[in-house]
Amino acid sequence: MMLGLGCSYQAPVSPGDDDDPIPDSSPEPDSGTADAPTPDAPPDTPQPPACAGYTPAGTSAYLVGSENADWPTAKSACEGLANGHLVVIADATENTLVRGLLPMTARFWMGFSDLEVENTWKWLDGTDVPRAAEFWDGAQPNDNQTFGGEDCGEMSNTGTWNDKACSNAQPFVCECP
Repeated sequence: MMLGLGCSYQAPVSPGDDDDPIPDSSPEPDSGTADAPTPDAPPDTPQPPACAGYTPAGTSAYLVGSENADWPTAKSACEGLANGHLVVIADATENTLVRGLLPMTARFWMGFSDLEVENTWKWLDGTDVPRAAEFWDGAQPNDNQTFGGEDCGEMSNTGTWNDKACSNAQPFVCECP
């Protein structure tokens, strides 16, 4: 199923389509406006719909990755899917909405990490990740060294956030603004 979020797509006009003129029943334009474009005119270059394949919800559209992947692969996969990125959570309402996209037993990658500067958590869009207790799970982030450090962000099965080793293969959620 193909879905667009506030986008439209007009098929290109074939070169031979203007061979069969269609009578125009609209009134003649006022002088000086004959060259003005009409709102129904097809675009010069057709564009595919943005967010194709995503499911609209709230103020964004979301797509659950079809296979488990490590964080870097998940990030690349989302970036290759119609204008997307790993999900960036704006508030508690969106957090709840996104948590509902996967079974409650699943943990999944989100679009934040501290890969650039240790213990400075940033969303992929460059904004700071909130340190509010309502989002983070217990004593997280804790950069557990058992797994060589944890630098990538996931949502746990309870809807709270956790830092995890980026090499772990798991589900991921893409977002298209």
